[in-house]
Amino acid sequence: MTRLPNGTFWAAPPAPVHTRAEDWEPARMPLALRVLLMIGAAVWCLAIVGAFHLVHGQVEPVVTFHGGALSTMVRNPARDTADVTVELMGARARVSPSAFWLAPGERQAVRVRLREAVLTGTILRLVTCVTPRTASLQGNAAGAVARIYVRTCIAAKAVA
Repeated sequence: MTRLPNGTFWAAPPAPVHTRAEDWEPARMPLALRVLLMIGAAVWCLAIVGAFHLVHGQVEPVVTFHGGALSTMVRNPARDTADVTVELMGARARVSPSAFWLAPGERQAVRVRLREAVLTGTILRLVTCVTPRTASLQGNAAGAVARIYVRTCIAAKAVA
């Protein structure tokens, strides 16, 4: 109650009762938190685009067998030398070469010949795994060092 100059008292009306969802005011996030969330989303987007850029161009996404054999190129777009292994999943095959290393910017032709008959239209997987030769080093003030190797495997579709 509020005292008025004429000596009387004035009572404020009671606070409205919120009974519907539309009656509530939405809670607003602080500006700093909104900016932090936007920066975090931007960092994740850049990380995904960067990972796609590293993987994109290493192998063809779809390769096709012709007469029981196929040939494809494997590239190393990274800045480090990488060990590469290639294998065909779903059928017995000879992969030549099945393991090799690539310097930055190099490419290697890989040939695959099926050792067993496969029905036309069968989908197999040509799995190419790339492991960098040098690890990224993570150290701290105590002198402890962690060597981190990130092995990337790409499964391309091989159509018989």
